[in-house]
Amino acid sequence: MTECIACGQSSIVSKNQALKLNCSGIHFLEEDGRLIPIQSKALRTGNHTALYSVDYGIDVQIGNNCDLYHCRIGNHTKIKHFVEVQGDVIIGQFCKIQSFVFIPEGTRIGNYVFIGPGVVFTNDKNPRATGDWKMAPVTVEDSVTIGANSTLLPGVTLGEGCLVGAGSVVIRSVPPHIKVVGNPAMKLYE
Repeated sequence: MTECIACGQSSIVSKNQALKLNCSGIHFLEEDGRLIPIQSKALRTGNHTALYSVDYGIDVQIGNNCDLYHCRIGNHTKIKHFVEVQGDVIIGQFCKIQSFVFIPEGTRIGNYVFIGPGVVFTNDKNPRATGDWKMAPVTVEDSVTIGANSTLLPGVTLGEGCLVGAGSVVIRSVPPHIKVVGNPAMKLYE
């Protein structure tokens, strides 16, 4: 049985199979020299998207111009346009990741997480152009909301149900069910 995928024009899928597209938008999977027409709701991607060794669940949607490699994406997760997800990233189920998000190696994202547009995760406390580096990935627990254009510094954990306001710079871990805003991100008292 062949795993089915539906991808946009000029997309690349690397899963020991080559994807062929024709001008009419019908998608074909090349397997053992045969072209097999496919339709599926298991994975839908936009145009110019590249997937390399991506393990994905059912009903995953990925927008245009995305690069994802060596990562895992849970069921019913939606990733918008111009998103990069690097190796060894795990994204949970029912997540929504908006456009222009960068998720580096080692990041862990729980279930039911919303990530606003332009959010940047980082994973290196002392970045250098050359030499060794020590990874300090970000962990995002379940039901977290991260506002647009926020930056998450290496090694922080966002506790379950917390909210990060738009434009915040998170320099330390956030406890569960707390709202933080600002640069640096601080607890919002209501």
